[in-house]
Amino acid sequence: MSDSHDSQLAPKNLQSSNLQPVRRTRKPRADRRIEILKTVATLLADPKVDRITTAQIARELSLSEAALYRIFISKADIYLGLLDLMEGSVVEVFDRIAADPVLPATNDRVRTMVRALLDFGTANPGFARVFAGQVFLGEDERLMQRLALVFDKFEATFRQRYREGVMAGELPADFNTTAKANLIMSWVIGRWTRYAVTGFKGARPNDVSATSVEALLA
Repeated sequence: MSDSHDSQLAPKNLQSSNLQPVRRTRKPRADRRIEILKTVATLLADPKVDRITTAQIARELSLSEAALYRIFISKADIYLGLLDLMEGSVVEVFDRIAADPVLPATNDRVRTMVRALLDFGTANPGFARVFAGQVFLGEDERLMQRLALVFDKFEATFRQRYREGVMAGELPADFNTTAKANLIMSWVIGRWTRYAVTGFKGARPNDVSATSVEALLA
C-alpha cells in the first residue's frame, strides 16, 4: 500500500498541544465538550500528572468549575465522554478499513486494524494511559466497566473479520475466531500498558517489527 493510502486510514491525533485560553465568546456546547475532552487527554499525556481534578481542568481552560459542571456533571462524566470519543475514533477507522477495496483479504484488514490501534496509542499517549486503566484507579467503578465494553467492541470487530474470512474460504472452517481475536486484543493492550507504565519513555506501541505482527497473525 502507498504512504498516501496508509495516511487515509491512520487514526487521528485527538490531543491538542496548542490549546488557547478560552475567550469570552460563547461556543456551541458540542464544541466546548470536545475542547474539554482534548484538554483532559493533553493533561494525561504528561507522565508527571497523577490524578486530574476538575479544578485543574477548569484552570487549563480558563473556566470556572461551575461552568465546567454545566457541561459535564462530574469528573466521571468527563472520563466517560473521553471513552466515547476514543471508541468512536477507533470504530471510524475500523469501518474505513472494512470498506477499503485495497484490503480484500482478511489478514490484510486485520493487520491494518492492529497497526491502527498501535498508532492510536502512540499518537495519543494520554489515551494510552486510559486504555491501560491507570487513570481510573480509585475513580468511579463505572469507568473500568465502560473500558471493558470498549475492549469487547474492538475484539468483536476482529472476531467478525475472521468470521468473514472463514465464510469466504480464506481461513479453515475450524479456525478459532474467538481465541484469535482475544489474543490480538490482549497483545495490543499489553503494548499500550507497557508504554503508559514507563511514563512514555519505553518503546512506543507502534515500535514493533513487521515480523512480530505477522507472528501474532499466524
